[in-house]
Amino acid sequence: EDGETVSASPNTNGHQSVRTNKLMSSGTHEFHVQIESDCQSCFVGVCGEDLDFSDAAGSQPYGWVLSSSGHYYHNSRRSLFGTCVFGNGNDKIIIHLDMDKKKISFSINNVEYMPP
Repeated sequence: EDGETVSASPNTNGHQSVRTNKLMSSGTHEFHVQIESDCQSCFVGVCGEDLDFSDAAGSQPYGWVLSSSGHYYHNSRRSLFGTCVFGNGNDKIIIHLDMDKKKISFSINNVEYMPP
């Protein structure tokens, strides 16, 4: 919505995170992620303000994460989304967040996927 852009260094080893300090308690929101080059292991998602950043977001009750292998993680549970793999370069991902309905979904290259 604000047109903010974040880029990762091409020579990065390990994990990188992008965070915002915007708290959202109502309304619908979208986060657009563009993956422009191959990535072996990518994760996208959202978290609550109580997330412990020393642990994986998908293993906590305050994190909702989709991996490039098509797995969805939340509160230490893993579910397979099926064919929603990404990370082969030039992928467009949208995280759809509806705070009023308490729902999240992910779009990968214009195909929407709902968590189980």
